[in-house]
Amino acid sequence: MATLSSIKIQQKLSRETRVPLVALRDVIIFPLTEVPLTFGRVKSNAAISAAFKSDKMICFVCQKNSRTEMPSSEDLYSIGTLATIEHLIESNGNIHALIKGIKRVRIQQVLQSEPYFIASVVEEEEETTETDELKALAKHITEQVQKIFNLGKSIDVMILMKLLSGVSPAELTNQTASILDLKPADKQLLLEISSINERLERVAGRLSYEMKILELERNIANKTQARFDKGMREAILRERKRTIEKELGELGMEGEDEKEIKDLKEKIIKAHMPGEVEKKTLEELNRLRKMSPNNPEAGYIRTYLDWLIAMPWSIESPNNVSLTKAKKVLNQDHYGLEKVKERILEYLAVMQLKEKNKKAGEQEDGNRGPTILCFI
Repeated sequence: MATLSSIKIQQKLSRETRVPLVALRDVIIFPLTEVPLTFGRVKSNAAISAAFKSDKMICFVCQKNSRTEMPSSEDLYSIGTLATIEHLIESNGNIHALIKGIKRVRIQQVLQSEPYFIASVVEEEEETTETDELKALAKHITEQVQKIFNLGKSIDVMILMKLLSGVSPAELTNQTASILDLKPADKQLLLEISSINERLERVAGRLSYEMKILELERNIANKTQARFDKGMREAILRERKRTIEKELGELGMEGEDEKEIKDLKEKIIKAHMPGEVEKKTLEELNRLRKMSPNNPEAGYIRTYLDWLIAMPWSIESPNNVSLTKAKKVLNQDHYGLEKVKERILEYLAVMQLKEKNKKAGEQEDGNRGPTILCFI
């Protein structure tokens, strides 16, 4: 049964009527929805107060550019929503109100601009064609709303319960449109669609898109959490492993990894490497000790250390180099490369000269390291 207030509203809307008008920034109010809003502009506060003191009916319309501080009639869309002010609280110059959308209206003319907008509006009829497809689509949207709520979308519980309990196609499409993450201009396009069937189809398409986005976000979050949990688990296990190995060391027992590190350290010391080389080698050994055995880089470092240890740092061989023999070998094994072979022979000649000087009693610079020939 229709209430007295709804009968009065219907009578008003059956003809062109004058109501206060409020321009909203980036907010679209759909019919059959309730929205809490805060108003701070002087014109908006004046219109809200005037409407609340009379029949509480007011028209809301979105302005085309949200940056416009003082919009004129040209800055407003032509389709808005007639609503009632359910509750109102004034605080620190602002007005907090609960707004309930009633009907879509077309703004015929803005009759007054000061101290607030007054406009003549007329109802925009909505068309609903009852078909099996409409029923199926309504059921699908209801299920989708519940799914995106379960995926983490913020929806008022009371609105969700109301939708799940069953509502008209018009209320379903308007309530769902109001919770979609759409730009104001896109929501305005939905509001301007007169066919409930078409609006419901548009809402269903957007709802499916948002559900896919939420599913992707959840999958990414789950994978990230899994990687984090795995890293934490490995860190904890490594710490426990070190603790156990420490305890075993105190009992005179060593873990396999610690024994390997100790053996490598002994080999490094026995190799009698130059000071800088030994320092760098021990740093790499310390990196290996702290590294997880499952880290691929551990294998590379171990191979590098083995190679350094195998180098003949303190082993010398007799220098019985013959320039004639060397020249013969180079010519047999390498075709061309005359400048390269000439450089090698020069180096061998210098080595022989240094050897002769050494035998003659001349002191050699002890800080000089091995010579490296680089050919580019």
